[in-house]
Amino acid sequence: GTAVASAAAGAWLVASSANRRRASADTSVSEAPTAVATVRSIALSLCDLFGACPPPHAPTTRSVHFPPPPPMPDVLATIGNTPLIRVNSLSAATGCDVMIKCEFANPGGSVKDRVALRIITEALDSGELIEGGTVTEGTAGSTGVSLAMVARALGCNAHLALPDDAALEKPRLMEAFGATVERVRPVSITHKDHFVNVARRRAEELCESNGRGAGYFADQFENTANFRAHLEGTGPEIWRQCGARPSEANGAAVVSTSGRRLDAFICACGT
Repeated sequence: GTAVASAAAGAWLVASSANRRRASADTSVSEAPTAVATVRSIALSLCDLFGACPPPHAPTTRSVHFPPPPPMPDVLATIGNTPLIRVNSLSAATGCDVMIKCEFANPGGSVKDRVALRIITEALDSGELIEGGTVTEGTAGSTGVSLAMVARALGCNAHLALPDDAALEKPRLMEAFGATVERVRPVSITHKDHFVNVARRRAEELCESNGRGAGYFADQFENTANFRAHLEGTGPEIWRQCGARPSEANGAAVVSTSGRRLDAFICACGT
């Protein structure tokens, strides 16, 4: 059996196991640290639930080289298609293929690049945002960095509201990408001056002054473009990297050479 879940955010852990490898794995990790033993226990439990899969076929030598990607037309073309890397230490300790999806390889440094690109492009396509308009959002984290980068690349501005007690690293990145950063006092979400409500109000003010599309509130927590970025992008991407079966991939020509099947999926979720 195979268990599949689409990606929501953050880092990915994919576990798979073969029954014939368990005997050797049992003896090799008997003295392993508690953390590794815990990962192994979880991975084997998931494989018991979803069924065993073939042993790994990932290259294990440093002599294997892959061709570099072709030149990209712009920074937005580098969003997504991030590496899926086998963690050899954990894989050996658990008797499973443990894979990490490296979303930090996106140009803005996080999975939120995918969301920002989808939110802004959908807004531009619908006319809710015009070129030269301003995207607003209440954020003190990676979403703000991604919105600032994508907005600039698409010819728009970004106005990002955040609490004034937030760490300085992310706001500095936002400003480096050309965004306007508005720091406000931390208050309850029900207060009109909460940073999310301030961002919503700034978009409304821009539209009132300059017309429809001059301001657009990204609304990351409620905007359905957020999940579509993963439903149509991240999830299928992981599935392809893990090796979809030919019957489900419209022919063997598009099946990964790894031969893996995806049995378990674990992720950390932001928005």
